[in-house]
Amino acid sequence: MKIFIITVCFNSAKYISDALRSVNAQTWPDIEHIIVDGTSRDDTLRVVEVHPIPWRRVISEQDKGFYDAMNKGIRLCQEEIIGFINSDDFYSSPDVLAKIAAVFTDPLVDACYGNLCHVKKNDTQTIIRYSQSSKFTPRLFLQGWCPPHPTLFLRREVYE
Repeated sequence: MKIFIITVCFNSAKYISDALRSVNAQTWPDIEHIIVDGTSRDDTLRVVEVHPIPWRRVISEQDKGFYDAMNKGIRLCQEEIIGFINSDDFYSSPDVLAKIAAVFTDPLVDACYGNLCHVKKNDTQTIIRYSQSSKFTPRLFLQGWCPPHPTLFLRREVYE
């Protein structure tokens, strides 16, 4: 099962290497990673070039903002499972995507999500805020709840 990871970025040279290293370090072997860059004016694309991986693609073109770029990444995806990692985020361990893949072995699962740790910019061991996930119930959406998108993985057909 291939997992498609989308990273949307714009002028992210300061932070994107952590996200790239985090994806590169994943133990799950079947990954495709696409960087959707909104024509950054800093060194973002040079930083991405330092982390070449055959299963990473880079698209750099104008977009209409963050959500337009996310949707562009989704349209480019041909894989079964889709997730996002922001350019200034990283996975908490190298087995995150393996755990995600294990959840999706159940054909009845269309989505999974998890907890999100917000850490200090210069000290990633210090958690500033912890977003605890809760059991999904449809009524939560009516109350304004939604899972943090960096922890959300969906089957492609959900987007379709």
